[in-house]
Amino acid sequence: KKENNMKTINLNNIILFQIPENWISEQDEDFSLFYENTPNSATLRVQTLLFSVPNTEQIIQQKLAESSTIALQNGLPCAFKREQAEENGEILEMDFWDITVPISDTQIAICCFSYTILAEQAAQEHFIQEREMINHAICHADFFKPNKNHLN
Repeated sequence: KKENNMKTINLNNIILFQIPENWISEQDEDFSLFYENTPNSATLRVQTLLFSVPNTEQIIQQKLAESSTIALQNGLPCAFKREQAEENGEILEMDFWDITVPISDTQIAICCFSYTILAEQAAQEHFIQEREMINHAICHADFFKPNKNHLN
């Protein structure tokens, strides 16, 4: 079936990614929340954290060397993990993606995504497809590109 239309989300000019057009966006203190307006819908949370580092390139290489990390098409490191947690007596299943983005020679951003569903939903076709769609959206997101020609 044809997927519903997508809309582009721009977070702090650090990351651009796509989510279904009908999803609701909410701003929490630290997070941007996205979800379908249906009972028991999944929740996508996104947060960008900025860090000063001695050497951006070194950090990127270190991250790429970690076992839980994959390199995205653009070469950025993306650490992925799936965990279960209990909340109010319900078992949740959560996917986490942490993508390290170079901002300058001495600054990185980490874009933290989490996708949460009820564990019992994990086998449902709707959520299997949604999870794939979210994973694709994250892995194909556009990230801030430092202007290498810029003289400080």
